[in-house]
Amino acid sequence: VSEIANKKLRVVESKGRSDVAIQLSQEEIQTDVWFSANMELWYNSIQEFTFPTVFLPLNKEVASILCDYYDVKKDQNRKLTIEQETSLKLLSSQIDDAIKGLDAQESGVFIKLSSRSPKDATVIGQKMDDLYKKITSGRQSLEDNDKLIALYSSHLQALKVDSGSEGVDLLTQSHRIYEDLKLELNDPVASSSSDFKNEIVIR
Repeated sequence: VSEIANKKLRVVESKGRSDVAIQLSQEEIQTDVWFSANMELWYNSIQEFTFPTVFLPLNKEVASILCDYYDVKKDQNRKLTIEQETSLKLLSSQIDDAIKGLDAQESGVFIKLSSRSPKDATVIGQKMDDLYKKITSGRQSLEDNDKLIALYSSHLQALKVDSGSEGVDLLTQSHRIYEDLKLELNDPVASSSSDFKNEIVIR
């Protein structure tokens, strides 16, 4: 992956939600608008045309623990409490059950929030780098375009998870996931409700 890290790419203007999140502070983002395209709001309309999907509801406590776990990974001096670790193990077990329910123990699944995916997390850790090396192994004199194709393929494969623990690990490596959970947790209107808009999506 490091071989193409310094390659210059053509600049393309983007107007996705990630760009909006960078430009605005959390105080400036309206959560009802931000989460108005959450997957559970439109999934039923296309259910027969898309992949089988399981939605796991989240509550504020678990969302907060996921954020804390993200922070712990950034700061080695911080640790989760035993109660928090127990909650994450329960969540991992629920994801395992969803994977079994989809009969995807061998094929793996894609995991995300209702709002966004953890696609920024693949550059952290060794998995994507190992996949890139595997894809390009034995291929001599690769063109830059071939390297980019291999990079994209390794990125997609790195998003696949085979277990609940791997799913939790991927979610808590993603700043996108952290951002959306924090956005809802810190919203005064949302925090006064017993409902949590975001769910964990497994497909």
